[in-house]
Amino acid sequence: MAEVLTVSFSFPLVFALTFLVGLASSYFIFDVDVLFVAAYFGMSFFTFMLYAIDKNAAENNEWRTPESTLHLFALICGWPGALIAQQILRHKSVKQPFKAILWLTIILNSAVFLSLLTPQGLSCFDHFVYKLGLLVDAIRSTI
Repeated sequence: MAEVLTVSFSFPLVFALTFLVGLASSYFIFDVDVLFVAAYFGMSFFTFMLYAIDKNAAENNEWRTPESTLHLFALICGWPGALIAQQILRHKSVKQPFKAILWLTIILNSAVFLSLLTPQGLSCFDHFVYKLGLLVDAIRSTI
């Protein structure tokens, strides 16, 4: 018999959905770069899928996705998908310190995101990307 999916609208679920709706709206209202919006939606989908794969592996005693990988993808814009997966899939939603580390990644990602909305933060990011490009060019020239 198929398992019935029940979803309760908990704070983490509402928080993640509100962020995604706000982010999508900010594209139209505040002209936020489409790359930011695409990064969050794409990484959230990918992170949700990682949680689903990990839950399936846990239920079948198969190889698991390392928690550090789940946290990494949450940190790089996938945290809304992580929160949604925790609530919908009921996976990694109780275990500590996993939850605490996830919330730290959310705070860190949000701080970086908010700073990128300022001219100074965007300038710093542009400088970082420029330096990263120089590093990549230097590595390529040695190969």
